[in-house]
Amino acid sequence: MVPITRRTALQMSGIAATTSLAGCAELGLSSPTERPPESIGTSWEPPADEWRFPRADLSNTARTSRGLRTRPTVAWQKQHGDGRPDTARTGDVVAATTNLVVSAVTRDSDVILYAYDAVDGDRRWRRQVQYPHGHRYPQFGGLVDGTLFLTDSGTDVIAVDISDGTVRWRINLYEQVAKAVPNRFLTRSSDSPEQFSPLPLATPETVYIQSSYGLHGLAPSDGREQWRLYLGNHDQEDNRVLDEPGGLAVTDDCVWASYSQPTPSIYELEMFDESPSINRLASPMDLPGRPVVARDGDVTVSSQVVWSTDTHRSLAFGAAGGTDVAWQFPGWDSSGPATFSSVATDGDRVFVCEGHESKALFVVFALDASTGGLEWIFRQSLDDGDLSTAAPAEFRVSCPVVGDNTVVVGYGLDSKQTTGQGSLLGLSSGDGRLRWRTDLPMAPWDVAVAGDRVYVSGQEQGVVALSVDGE
Repeated sequence: MVPITRRTALQMSGIAATTSLAGCAELGLSSPTERPPESIGTSWEPPADEWRFPRADLSNTARTSRGLRTRPTVAWQKQHGDGRPDTARTGDVVAATTNLVVSAVTRDSDVILYAYDAVDGDRRWRRQVQYPHGHRYPQFGGLVDGTLFLTDSGTDVIAVDISDGTVRWRINLYEQVAKAVPNRFLTRSSDSPEQFSPLPLATPETVYIQSSYGLHGLAPSDGREQWRLYLGNHDQEDNRVLDEPGGLAVTDDCVWASYSQPTPSIYELEMFDESPSINRLASPMDLPGRPVVARDGDVTVSSQVVWSTDTHRSLAFGAAGGTDVAWQFPGWDSSGPATFSSVATDGDRVFVCEGHESKALFVVFALDASTGGLEWIFRQSLDDGDLSTAAPAEFRVSCPVVGDNTVVVGYGLDSKQTTGQGSLLGLSSGDGRLRWRTDLPMAPWDVAVAGDRVYVSGQEQGVVALSVDGE
């Protein structure tokens, strides 16, 4: 399919693609003020032995160059000792280097960042960041050039100095954009600016922000908006504003963005004849999450949902060239409560996990990245006495991670009444064979790899650092 430019898309029905509004003035249309970028994407890559993004890199592959074939052992464990576990909402490893690991805990009115020494786990600093939108989670966009970028999921973009936790700058992006763009293109209600919902992904040249308006490029030094691209449909009132952004993926010449409303969609943005070109793919999934870019531009998407009582239609789907759904994978054919993971890839395969209360099973699938064909399946019974799924809302599976020829996955029970329990498994990426298992004092949520450490975070129970020195 030939890429659709901004001008030609204005002459189409918008079924195949939705584009920005440059050129609308000559057609007499009401439109936002657009500032097209000169380029899009980046050739920069984070250091191979560090975990600077929530999914390891700009393409969300959850992949590391570190080998993970041998069983790691616990090096240290730290709990976030604020004495208020009942108010904590989530815990994440947001970045890890060979010297430092940064974890975040979201509470009702703030997010607290903790930085720990990679070697001994000593706390380097703690920073509380005001978080006015208590019903939402903060979104982290990577560690670049010593700065950690995040948003409050409402209106603000924040830059934090990784050396001591000080806030370098904080800007209200909604207010910046609203000076030039009518509110009807930004949120569905002028009284609810937090519906702007910015999600970040940073590079050395540009901090990419996905919002209810579309895509923005900010200057990393001060947060100034350099350009913006509108992704809504200016002709249809119900489709002017995009809701529930799922995430971004950035490659050397392309940016992918997913949205759940008004129509579940995946947008592919690139440059064509020195002008932004945008393709829209209708998502077969109601709540598409972050796009994951594998080999040759193959893109896999899994759901934002991590736990559900509803039967899901698709656990993951693949897109070819940003224009067609190449495959859909339904996952395990089982009814009843289930919990799901995001997707990781080694470039050739994609890996995704499920846990089922009714069958007491933890399942890992390996799929061909291009076709979605099932290459292998790993099943772990949970009905062995060491882990109960009687409270399915407390059962969790971790985000998978790929290191060398090993897939690291995990599962556990996250209870408000106990410290929790769980396991981390290392599987052969080629055939799904179990290589090792490590028990954990928490339900693993995030897994990150940097240097000779594997970092695991739970919902509330801090961070466990595992050593892989034995390789």
